[in-house]
Amino acid sequence: MNNNPLKNSHEPDSDAFEQMFHQSLQQHGFIFPENAEDIEALRQQVLTSNIPVPDDLPSSASILNQGRIETIKGWNFVSQPEDEAAISWQRLLAMLKQVGFSEVFVKRRLLPTWATDIINRFDSNDESYQLAIKQTLAKVAKIFSISAEDIVELQSLPLPAYQHYNTRYKKPINTEVTDIAAYTLYAKTLAEILLKASANLPVKSIPTDYHEFRSQVEVTFGPLTFENTLRYVWSLGIPVLPLTDTVNFHGACFRISGRNVIVLKQNTTSIIRWLFDLLHEVKHASDYLDETVREVVETSALFSSEMNLSDEEKAANQFANDVVLDGRGGELAFKVVKAAGGREQALKAKVIEIASQENVPPGALANYLAYLLKLQQNRNWWSTAVSLQPTNPDPRLTAKTILNEYIRFDILSIEEKEILENALS
Repeated sequence: MNNNPLKNSHEPDSDAFEQMFHQSLQQHGFIFPENAEDIEALRQQVLTSNIPVPDDLPSSASILNQGRIETIKGWNFVSQPEDEAAISWQRLLAMLKQVGFSEVFVKRRLLPTWATDIINRFDSNDESYQLAIKQTLAKVAKIFSISAEDIVELQSLPLPAYQHYNTRYKKPINTEVTDIAAYTLYAKTLAEILLKASANLPVKSIPTDYHEFRSQVEVTFGPLTFENTLRYVWSLGIPVLPLTDTVNFHGACFRISGRNVIVLKQNTTSIIRWLFDLLHEVKHASDYLDETVREVVETSALFSSEMNLSDEEKAANQFANDVVLDGRGGELAFKVVKAAGGREQALKAKVIEIASQENVPPGALANYLAYLLKLQQNRNWWSTAVSLQPTNPDPRLTAKTILNEYIRFDILSIEEKEILENALS
């Protein structure tokens, strides 16, 4: 889907050229105006340009294709400052590294998409190089809720300031909050952008009874799959953001001005694990509805013993298991153990057999059994459970596809759009 405000909708093959045009404007020190009326005026200027236009391309693409960048200089763009960036690339990277953002992360998530090759050349005399630093600094300022000018003046980003977010971190004892605090701010920024892009979605009440929730998924969208459950959650007005960064962060539920956003971050492609995590966060989204602002961040795998230390986490895990296994997890796990006659080597075959008999996903039953064995007997059966996990279709791609169906990129600023698109890439 193309959401470029300059897009001429009757010319379907112009997406790549429009993107090139957009990037060329950025590299030459221009940004699109924010005001919708000004954007439309600009679009009309592009489309009515007197430059010869091939039949199959919009005027904007033709201008770029012919190298006519001078032509646009009289148009109503907001010109970027031409002075040198107030901070060096190396110093900005060092400050971000201190709070846990690696150079790879910064280049992949925060650097403008057009600037990858430019920034690697380290040419401080290049205007595009300076512009890339400025645009990256602006994103950092947005994430940390601090002005770019203040960042330049500081020796390091203010870690103590994270404490005022009152985030509920669900973490093992040996995990430091500062290790994931910056990434939490990044995820929250994405959540705020996603809420803006989905402001048109009506917010509906979340069924808190597992049976009702499961029934609503099945009635509205069909069998209880990850895709159908995800579509149902979106239909409740809860955006779901899939992330894949390698950070000690497994998921979150942010409530901002009364609206919930769920963040899922799994390195596995197990569909059942993604489904479980989604349902776990849905339970958090249904809690404490009197609080208009709430943040729950999971820093440990949701099946781990550390995540069962609080009643809130136990309830979220129980809700997820009950929805997936229709409230019969304990009963079915007992059947498996009994059928296996206490022999661990027979458990896998019995999971498959009983899951088929009872019409439940074998991967879900295997996960629940592994969880119980670890919790009650300290036996590690996870490697076997993993072998029963379906991974096709890729749940990450499913989540991204559905997100793109529900949100409107066209109402985001260029900076917001790029932050979100980079996160999903």
